[in-house]
Amino acid sequence: MHLDSITIPEGVTSIGEKAFVGQHGTITSLILPKSVASIGEYAIGCFQNGIKYTLDSTAVVYGYTDTIAELYATNNPITFEELNSTVEYLAGDVNADGKFNFADVVVLQKWLLAKPDVVLENWKAGDLCADDVLNVFNLCLMKRKLVEQGL
Repeated sequence: MHLDSITIPEGVTSIGEKAFVGQHGTITSLILPKSVASIGEYAIGCFQNGIKYTLDSTAVVYGYTDTIAELYATNNPITFEELNSTVEYLAGDVNADGKFNFADVVVLQKWLLAKPDVVLENWKAGDLCADDVLNVFNLCLMKRKLVEQGL
């Protein structure tokens, strides 16, 4: 099976060297969130031809302006396409299932308690205080919002 497009989820901070290099093709479309702060050599848009790494001229990196995604594309003659930075999401929907309900409160509470294997699919949706920090104050606002909605 050949995979040619990948969307990296928000929260991933690093892509390792040669992460998407293959001998029979390459990832030619990669969507990167703002959270990615480092990308290793030959990670994107390259394929291995024997011992040589070759750039795939059809590769495209989708990301945000002034981020490592744009810098990587610029430094490695790869096409860069800017993503719209105004992402719409439902406030409180940290599990990204398209609805805000009790399950979102439970997930945030477990995440705040550092329970293993708990993932916030959309942490920004849980930032009801709008201060780019997730804490107990956001959890309280989520609970209040549930009560107001009669859930």
